[in-house]
Amino acid sequence: MTNPPNRLSMLTDIHKQITDWGAWVLKSRPFALHQSGLDLKSFGIAVILAGLTYLLMNLWLTRSVDATYRYAKATPITSISSTEQRAVKLVKLIGGDPRFEGEAFLKESLKTLPADATWRDVILGTIAGVQNSIPDGFTKKLDEHMTGQRTGLPFLYLGIKPISGSMIVEEFRMISPTWTSKNALFEGDGAQIKASDIDVLLAKLIDRVSEENRPQIRALMRISGWVQWLTVLLMWFILVLVSKRYWLFECPDHSAMSDTETPRRQAYGTFEFLIGLLPSLGFVGTVLGMGDALLTADGLFSSADKTQAISVITKHLGFAFDTTLIGLITAMICGAAVLALRTWESNELRSRG
Repeated sequence: MTNPPNRLSMLTDIHKQITDWGAWVLKSRPFALHQSGLDLKSFGIAVILAGLTYLLMNLWLTRSVDATYRYAKATPITSISSTEQRAVKLVKLIGGDPRFEGEAFLKESLKTLPADATWRDVILGTIAGVQNSIPDGFTKKLDEHMTGQRTGLPFLYLGIKPISGSMIVEEFRMISPTWTSKNALFEGDGAQIKASDIDVLLAKLIDRVSEENRPQIRALMRISGWVQWLTVLLMWFILVLVSKRYWLFECPDHSAMSDTETPRRQAYGTFEFLIGLLPSLGFVGTVLGMGDALLTADGLFSSADKTQAISVITKHLGFAFDTTLIGLITAMICGAAVLALRTWESNELRSRG
């Protein structure tokens, strides 16, 4: 009868397999450029790791954006049982025209909202109250805008646009010719209200709702853009090179590395140069973002939609400062990794004599 395999032996075999795989991934022959391990294999691994990083971060942040928009409760409105008071509360909350507090269409749309209604339901209910129904395409267009109008690869969003209620309302007009006519009049407490006033009310309501998920969209914008992508890629490239040097130093076949001072100085000189590129990339993004913001600010006073113009400017400024932030954070991470490796390697060389 054969004895069951020894557990320690199994663990040893697994460890050997992992070691062999790691040696194949991290080891390069000959050990390239200044003992720092620069080669295409390392770059390929860094590209994969950077892609996975962006995939996970974007999936998490986009789910957060979508969930906040779709499930943010309109409790300031739905907690009020009186229909008249709901309308009054909503108009005051969004800073709308007080004449709307007595409008029948607004009271009816708010009356049908359940206690667990979301802000999204409030917008769609208001549209349905004005139009007697929600025109085709309105819901899709609203959802696209309120979640950042994301464009790009599935995990690398390069186009995230700021939200503007007036811009969305204008697109509603383009989608549906049956949208309220500019000449239409509504009766409310003896005051005549034009349909254009309803546009303003709806735009303010959308702007109020966008405040719920603006922080999440801001977080998504923080990691989006080609400069941020290059910075994260460079960070992973440096970390892969650090891992390779550590792995090779631990390998039994230590002949792949030189213990002399000159190659070591060259290797860490390369590391320091690459780490210096991280904040440099961040500052490049800052200059680009500031330049775009200044160009956009040129048309601020001539823009009919001041809110939209300011949103575009702040988006460019956000890109500018976010690239610097990511560059500095990644530089700190890589700097700490290289310092730890250098300290450990020096101690190892001293102990080996």
